[in-house]
Amino acid sequence: MVALALSFCSAAASARVTQLRSVKGVAPVPFVSAAGAYAFQDGQGSLTYGALSVRAKHRIAAPGAGCRPRAADGQLILISCEQGSGAYRAPLLLNVATSTIGATPQFTPNAEYIALGSEWIAGIISSNGGQTATFVDWHSGEQTTRPPGAYDLSTPDLVARPRPRLPGATTAAYDAKYVLAISNRTHALLLKRRRRGRITTLSSCRSTCGSVGLAGDVVAWSEGRSVKRYITPSRRRRTWTFAKAKRAPGILVAPASDGRLLASVPYLDDVVDWRAYALS
Repeated sequence: MVALALSFCSAAASARVTQLRSVKGVAPVPFVSAAGAYAFQDGQGSLTYGALSVRAKHRIAAPGAGCRPRAADGQLILISCEQGSGAYRAPLLLNVATSTIGATPQFTPNAEYIALGSEWIAGIISSNGGQTATFVDWHSGEQTTRPPGAYDLSTPDLVARPRPRLPGATTAAYDAKYVLAISNRTHALLLKRRRRGRITTLSSCRSTCGSVGLAGDVVAWSEGRSVKRYITPSRRRRTWTFAKAKRAPGILVAPASDGRLLASVPYLDDVVDWRAYALS
């Protein structure tokens, strides 16, 4: 764990940039819940996890080969474990607060579980050129299948939530309050309240906007060698610039609802050297 000098980035003097891990080769895709629980893959079968609210502290878990984090909600991290040839063993739930890992009570062996809510986990079954959505209530073990689509995994009856769209744009992220989208014509990053309000252009994305995330009133995205944050009620912006970062494959970023971020930044070495940072 290395606390970097603030001259490393262009953020204001009150900003904090803390390096959590350095990972060779494998891209440590960040997963962060609105509550600030995070995890990212740091090797074959191992991952780093922690809470962004606890500065510079993290732990290592080794759920096994083929396992990687796929989603975060509350204090839980969903871990998917592939056994090869499209088969998966029981998905795991890692509790960041207690550092415990347990398997879900039921699962479908040929399903890849990719999403997590306070009631359900969701997976995809691919067969004969088609897909079916499968769900497990991770409290009771109840299982059900539905047509592919968007569902609220935090409702007991698994309410369908149609994916919102903005005219002439591709939806990148959304929740009950906001829609975050990318213009099909200009590639600008757009934000709109779902029930009212005008569309706000967060960035023209001339340096190419890559990874984007939405958590509560916080929007985060990568743009070139920078990570940017926008807080909706106050319209406050902040930028962290990593001058020596490799432009491709690009910075990966995920926000928490309190404004903290987790960023994975690629640097060029003998192989791509990814460095995971907590930003606040």
